[in-house]
Amino acid sequence: MSMTKLHVGECSYCKETGELCKHGSTEHIQPQVAKVFLYLVEHKDEIVTREELFDAAWHDQVISDESLTRCISVIRRTLEKHDYGITIETLHKRGYRLSAVNKPWYQSHHLPYAVTAAAAIAAAVFVSMH
Repeated sequence: MSMTKLHVGECSYCKETGELCKHGSTEHIQPQVAKVFLYLVEHKDEIVTREELFDAAWHDQVISDESLTRCISVIRRTLEKHDYGITIETLHKRGYRLSAVNKPWYQSHHLPYAVTAAAAIAAAVFVSMH
């Protein structure tokens, strides 16, 4: 069976298993929380209203605002735990926006400072010569 993986920020998310992976680190996301996360990922960089998230995750069920707030909180803690390069911004009275922070390759590969500094110096010298 083929697994559907979505790539966002510095990680991949498997829709079928609810697993968020980055460089060998895997975090399982609870099914209800995963529905909220998936909708935000599918609408990356867009403002998503609370109503859209309620509809995507709970359909026609009547759910309290606290349920969605808890899901967002769980997602944020998970993303921060492993520095996935993804943020969820709260936009007052408008909704939420998921954004991926794209780091330069040398920051996302955890190279020693001396290597990243040398790369930055080499790039600056190259640019100044041309």
